[in-house]
Amino acid sequence: SACNPIGYVQSGVSCLACDTSCYTCSGTANNECASCNNGSYLSASSYCRLVCPPATWPNTTTNTCDACDGSCTFCFGSTINNCTGCITGMVLYNFTCAISCPSGYTVNQWNVCHEPYLYLYYALTMLVSLFLL
Repeated sequence: SACNPIGYVQSGVSCLACDTSCYTCSGTANNECASCNNGSYLSASSYCRLVCPPATWPNTTTNTCDACDGSCTFCFGSTINNCTGCITGMVLYNFTCAISCPSGYTVNQWNVCHEPYLYLYYALTMLVSLFLL
């Protein structure tokens, strides 16, 4: 007899309950998930995870770990302007990975572009003005 497609998998003549992390399972092992319960995400390795692996993001519509753009190491969506980390040799500017920072920006130790520290200029200006009084 066929197993209930939700929550069970066929293993020979037996129906095995899916692992609790799975909504549905496939294959012959009960921990090979085909879909996940809300709050967990199906990874490429057919396991439901609470946190998606690097270079993937948690798609809450499909409950899957979907691939980031190829330039991202971490992201919150699949397009090039959804990055939060970049592959080696690239810098992050406005959630996009680029070869270099735009004019007027510098890169920090996390390879993120930022405006130069204007507050340092203002602090030095204040200090100098105090001595000139």
